Amino acid sequence: MTIETPRLTLCPLSLDELVLLTEDLPAAEARLGLRYAAEPLDGHMKEAMAGQPAKIRAKPGALLWETFWMLALKAEPVIIGSLCFKGPPDAGGAVEIGYGLGDGWRGCGYMAEAVAAAGAWALRQPGVQQVVAETEQGNTPSENVLRRAGFTHTHNTAGCRWWLLEAVFKGEK
Repeated sequence: MTIETPRLTLCPLSLDELVLLTEDLPAAEARLGLRYAAEPLDGHMKEAMAGQPAKIRAKPGALLWETFWMLALKAEPVIIGSLCFKGPPDAGGAVEIGYGLGDGWRGCGYMAEAVAAAGAWALRQPGVQQVVAETEQGNTPSENVLRRAGFTHTHNTAGCRWWLLEAVFKGEK
């Protein structure tokens, strides 16, 4: 299962690929047939990825909501970023999206393209009514990504800004 955009392929990692990416990057690149040039796999990113396999094992049917999706360029075999949903839809039908892009790929519209496509995909899934995202206040590039992807700022909480994407018409689902 992949999501295609004009310039990108969004590929959800299998459980094995996710584990391999966090433990052996060269082996993961060989298996995927792609060079990794996204955000560094250390610190917060590695910690976030390392926690996902346990969640996937606990909820095997929720793989697409718990794994990381790699953003691969169509023009060359390279991973430039990733995104993830932070779990399956909640009781209100909301899913939260997070994302990151390698430094060398910023300012080209790739992330807005990916977030818009992933958000549209999510809104077509059963039980999903809205996609939400959080940015740190003052993170203008991330806020611009969300605006270009069709999100609307809804409110602020303790240094964070919250954003919402909903289907325009219920008939779109």
